[in-house]
This record gives sequence, C-alpha cells and structure tokens, in this order.
Amino acid sequence: CSLGRVLSASWSEARAGTTDVRRLGGLARDFPRLAWVFFLLGLASVGAPGSVAWVAGDLILPSLLTHHPFVASVLLAVTVLNGLTVLRLFFRAVFGALRGPQPEGVSDLRPRERLVAYGVLAAIAALGLAPQSLIRLRHAPIEAMVRALEPHAEAHLPAVRG
Repeated sequence: CSLGRVLSASWSEARAGTTDVRRLGGLARDFPRLAWVFFLLGLASVGAPGSVAWVAGDLILPSLLTHHPFVASVLLAVTVLNGLTVLRLFFRAVFGALRGPQPEGVSDLRPRERLVAYGVLAAIAALGLAPQSLIRLRHAPIEAMVRALEPHAEAHLPAVRG
C-alpha cells in the first residue's frame, strides 16, 4: 500500500507540478482516472475491506484486544485518524478549488501508468479477498518465532487450512 501512495504522489506531481497539498486542487476535472486510482489506493492504504491491509488488521486485532487492549485501542484510533487524513487529502487535492494553472499538454494516466495502477490495485484486492496463500507463506516462520519465544505456545497457534 505504500507503493500506491508513492505512485499517486508521483503521478499527481507530474500533472500538477507539486505534491504540496496546499497548492493542489481540482485534479478530478482534468485527470479522472488519476482521481479514482488515488482514491482506491488511499482506501487500501488505510485498510478498507477487501484490501490486504484489512486482512492484516483482521489478523492482529483479535489477539491485541485479548492480550493488549490499550495497544488495540491506540491501533484503532490511529487507523481512524489515518483514514480521515487520507480522505481529507483526497477531497482537497482531487475535488478542491483549482489552485493554479495545470501544466499544458499533460494527460490523464498514460497506458503504462494505468497498467501499473490497475496491477497494484488487482494485487491488493486479490490478496485482500483471497489471503490464504500469503498467510500460508508466512505461517512457518511465525510459528518458529513463537516457539522460540515461548516453548509452550504451540497450543495457541491457529492451524492453517488450505
């Protein structure tokens, strides 16, 4: 999801000439594809349902709530604040008032940029909707780490189906 933020920022800078939020505005008018990609990658970065970040939160939150409720509360608060910040940034940059002239001759996302953007979105969605392969890939190292830290922890490890 960090890749998505970097891509969105670099594509916005190429079209608007800046990444300074105070100087961005009205990108949706001239760059509707960029606006949609910006929005979807922003949602994915804060853990929207169907994204791989949602799966990560869903895996860690129940254990945190059980063993470290304060940390879980902080995590939830930070996630909400992060989501609000991303949405505020999106609405200001994409739908806000135009803050300067748009560069001449610059078009919406080019075919190769669309290919990259849609590929990243597809990977985020695929891993968010069917995360089992990624979980299986990480299960053995995590299991070994838990065994090393707590010799009797095997009983607490969930079985990985698939």
